Amino acid sequence: MAELPRPLLGERPVPAVAGPGQHVPLTLGAAIFDSLAIRNYRWLWISNLFSFAAMQMNFMTRGWLAYEITHSPLALALVTGAWGVPVVALSLFGGALADRIRKRNLLVGTQLAGGLIVLWLAVMIATGRIQLWHLALGAALNGVVMAFNMPGRQSFVNELVPREKLMNAVALNSMGMNLTRIGAPALAGILVGAIGIADVYFLMAGLYLLAIGSLLMIPAVALGVEHRESILRDVAQGLRYVRGQSLLLLLLLLAFVPVLFGQSTQSLLPVFAKAELHLGPAGLGVMMSALGAGSLLGSLLVAALTATAPKGALMLASGLAFGLAILLFANAPWLSLALAGLALMGITSQVYMTLNTTVLQLRTDTAYLGRVMSISMMTFGLMPLGALPLGAIAEGLGAPVAATIGGGIAAAFVVGLALTQPSLRRLR
Repeated sequence: MAELPRPLLGERPVPAVAGPGQHVPLTLGAAIFDSLAIRNYRWLWISNLFSFAAMQMNFMTRGWLAYEITHSPLALALVTGAWGVPVVALSLFGGALADRIRKRNLLVGTQLAGGLIVLWLAVMIATGRIQLWHLALGAALNGVVMAFNMPGRQSFVNELVPREKLMNAVALNSMGMNLTRIGAPALAGILVGAIGIADVYFLMAGLYLLAIGSLLMIPAVALGVEHRESILRDVAQGLRYVRGQSLLLLLLLLAFVPVLFGQSTQSLLPVFAKAELHLGPAGLGVMMSALGAGSLLGSLLVAALTATAPKGALMLASGLAFGLAILLFANAPWLSLALAGLALMGITSQVYMTLNTTVLQLRTDTAYLGRVMSISMMTFGLMPLGALPLGAIAEGLGAPVAATIGGGIAAAFVVGLALTQPSLRRLR
């Protein structure tokens, strides 16, 4: 994609402090936050903060409430899986839609839908009518929203920043998400005990409203080509494009398998908190915040990388380290070591997934970007679907055994591709 003119990007002019042909090096802090100098990207980033905070609070409170109602790891996994099914089933259509319409308007629509869903659940909880099937239905509806939201959100970044800042912008997106992973679950855990789950859900609805307001600060500029084909044909064209790109197929496999078997272990955190570590909702919030703190550090590490960093080797190394970190957490005999394992899981998974997303965007034709990113975003749906077999294993053998199996498979898969696909190691 050709670089957009700076007035459209909304980038602040940088005063010249060097002569012609001289490179002005950025300080480390300026390099990490470089893309936030672009006005329109900055508003997208702020919107992400509000949206991700609502999402993280929802994950925590929904999981806690489902386990409180049933005391069953399998029931918890089923509610989580209800979110994943529409993400997997509909993400391709979300990506095709993102390639056809103004992405800002698409995101406004998805945030409005997300706010209405949590508002409905708040009313169900406040009136004492909440049941497990309400949580499952709410999770499924949230999954529909996610299927249309994330491909547009990811590909929108490509339109708002120049190519040389893409890795930085993707990392800052991840950093924003992980800021909310630190604060939002811990805050939700405290608020559940202080004001009740219903009021926490009302708060989530307010956060979605703030996300919409931030998006409306970005001009709804029509970019790209007009699509006259049906959306089904667009989906088919996107799949044919990916099938013909062997490197993209490898990158998508690296997105899918470690998430399916590794990230899915996070769905068992309520079980680890209550059954293994004997913690309450505030303790679960601390565990999720440790994971988020590690993820934030991982995002900062990637944001500080230069555009010429050995992305492939770093991605594979961090993928292996992610699997090993899961093994550490799953078998930790005390809380402090479990928190350390969660923090390492956050660091390594974030470096891994951010580099994977960056390379995917850099290697994809912009005409297909929304559709390719929608396939990548299906990993969000695979995570809760992967929770189903892990939940069944945890039901019979315990959460530590289930997480150990998941982490071992993730690590072994990354090692296998690293040894058999040298082209991945050479990616920059």
